[in-house]
Amino acid sequence: MFKTRSEREGQSEFWVATDRLAKATPSRFYELLNETLRRTKFAEQVWEICASAYADAAKGIAPAHRCR
Repeated sequence: MFKTRSEREGQSEFWVATDRLAKATPSRFYELLNETLRRTKFAEQVWEICASAYADAAKGIAPAHRCR
């Protein structure tokens, strides 16, 4: 079903050196998103909505940490 690899047929390179990867262009998107979420108190609202699920340990798993 599968053909075996001949001796002269080598395996191509598997790893890519990080200096050969394309460089990401800096973006303020996440910085602006985090500021918007902080300003609108998004995390606090989510914690308030979900509080009943975490009020009793028997009802659910307590979250690992609170976002600030």
